[in-house]
Amino acid sequence: MKKVYQIKAEIIDPYRGMYVGTDLLRTIYGTKEDAHKVAEEEMDKILARGDWWMDHARNDVRPELPKVMIEKLEVEGL
Repeated sequence: MKKVYQIKAEIIDPYRGMYVGTDLLRTIYGTKEDAHKVAEEEMDKILARGDWWMDHARNDVRPELPKVMIEKLEVEGL
C-alpha cells in the first residue's frame, strides 16, 4: 500500500556539535520499500562528502553512517 513518506537527516552545529534540527531531503509517495531505497540513496549522497559528519549527526547504531530518518505522513484522501 502506498503512503507519503518524508526522508530527513539530523543536522548538528559544526562548531558545538549540538543538535540543530532536521533537514528535509525528499518527500515521496510510494511503498515502505521505496522509502527505504530513497533513504539509502540520500545517505549515499551525504556520504559522498568527506566531511559530512561536520553538518550531519552520526547514526546511534552505526556511527560511520549519518542519521537519516523516514517519517510516514497521515494524508487524508489518499
